[in-house]
Amino acid sequence: TGVQTCGLPISEMMKAAIGGEIDRIQEILGASPHELKKTDAEGRTAIHYGAMGGHIAVLELLIQSGASLNTVDSKRRSPLFLAESHGKNEAFTFLLAQGAKINQQAMGGMTIAMVGAHSGNMEVLTAALENGVRPDIKDHKGKTALDYAKAANHSEIVSYLESLAAAKPASSKKTAA
Repeated sequence: TGVQTCGLPISEMMKAAIGGEIDRIQEILGASPHELKKTDAEGRTAIHYGAMGGHIAVLELLIQSGASLNTVDSKRRSPLFLAESHGKNEAFTFLLAQGAKINQQAMGGMTIAMVGAHSGNMEVLTAALENGVRPDIKDHKGKTALDYAKAANHSEIVSYLESLAAAKPASSKKTAA
């Protein structure tokens, strides 16, 4: 699957979710419905793994079975955040359409806009901004989405974010008293 689990043990449900094994998930849910809420050492649940694997059918099944769209792991990353950070745009779009909260900050203050800017993912960056994530939010190191785009040399995203900043009305900028 290519998704790192950092060598941590994960449940059979999580393995099935990341691998897209619908039949196996249904079998596990039938025998042990509590597996849906079971967490790994980082606080991730099966829906996090389904998002990282990018499997829409898995995400649909887990949501229908009661998995929370907005549950966060120990680093405050939701399934939406993990879908984006693993480059699973289709899963990201699906979770967003299901009502997942996009305006969140993970540990360190990272926003989905920052991750999109850093990875060069214009689709995710624009979705974040269109859904209310501010591009000028700073993480705990004082960096914005523009800083992440510059650091990763994503010139198209740098130009886009700079054009947004330039278009900002002067009245929204704080003036010295």
